[in-house]
Amino acid sequence: QPQLVIIVETEIWPNFCRQAKALGIPLVLVNGRISDRSFPRYRKLRFLLKPVLESFSAFCMQTQVDAERISTLGAENIRVENTGNLKFDHELIALDESEIVARKNLYRLPDDAAILVAGSTHDGEEKLLCDAYRTIAPRVDRSLVMVLIPRHPERKQEVAKLLKDAGLECRLRTALSPEDELSRPGSVLVIDTLGEVLDLYSVADLVFVGGSLVPVGGHNLLEASLLAKPVLFGPHVHNFREIATKLVRAGAGIRVEDNAEFVEQSVTLLRDSARSRAMGEAGRALIVENSGATERTMKHVSRYLNF
Repeated sequence: QPQLVIIVETEIWPNFCRQAKALGIPLVLVNGRISDRSFPRYRKLRFLLKPVLESFSAFCMQTQVDAERISTLGAENIRVENTGNLKFDHELIALDESEIVARKNLYRLPDDAAILVAGSTHDGEEKLLCDAYRTIAPRVDRSLVMVLIPRHPERKQEVAKLLKDAGLECRLRTALSPEDELSRPGSVLVIDTLGEVLDLYSVADLVFVGGSLVPVGGHNLLEASLLAKPVLFGPHVHNFREIATKLVRAGAGIRVEDNAEFVEQSVTLLRDSARSRAMGEAGRALIVENSGATERTMKHVSRYLNF
């Protein structure tokens, strides 16, 4: 018999919640959020959602807006609290120069090149980034290598074909050999593995977070800031509304509305290392400033656990 069920963000399954309540198991929603896109739809279904929300003992929401929305949908105010976003509670990462050089060697990246890393990219986005890369490269003062990290590595052949059709030199992470070096103009490294995003962000001069130039909703916008890297993202970040707003306000990230703006902002940052460093440090400061959600959340969770 579980002491507690913790549900994260938005994974509220009605039958599961009803069954937990019937068995007398407390339910707590942590890091809860309701996106701008979902809220109008949920509000129309309030009469169905309210009985499900009554199964919960506590709602630990990411922002005050999320707290107000869950209350509007039928959660009791006394059970709802804005505890903050758990994504800010991550240890900052600092690497020395030798570690950065070692990682560049691992990925066969030239030490004197500028590195643009695009993480969690989606179908339709790689074509935009490919076009942007060809425009950016001649406008920066050193050779530029782009690293693409598709959200779904199984798309690697599709992405590789797109790059080759565009006349770019493509290397797959799993096919790299010790003799490879992505030093020629038009070199792109495609990461067809999982779990290497932070390693690649660590060697980047500039990071772009995918799922945002196409209407996906974005992905984790804070990972680049953990490594003090400047970050760009597109207009479609409704799944990370609060974080995107805070990054822009802090001067740690830039929202670009289209590919043309992505090109201009990329050129500016790749030419201006002082501004890039300032953006990265602003991102680190933002993470520290907004930490503490884990402790606030655990105050609620611990009520239902017998240690």
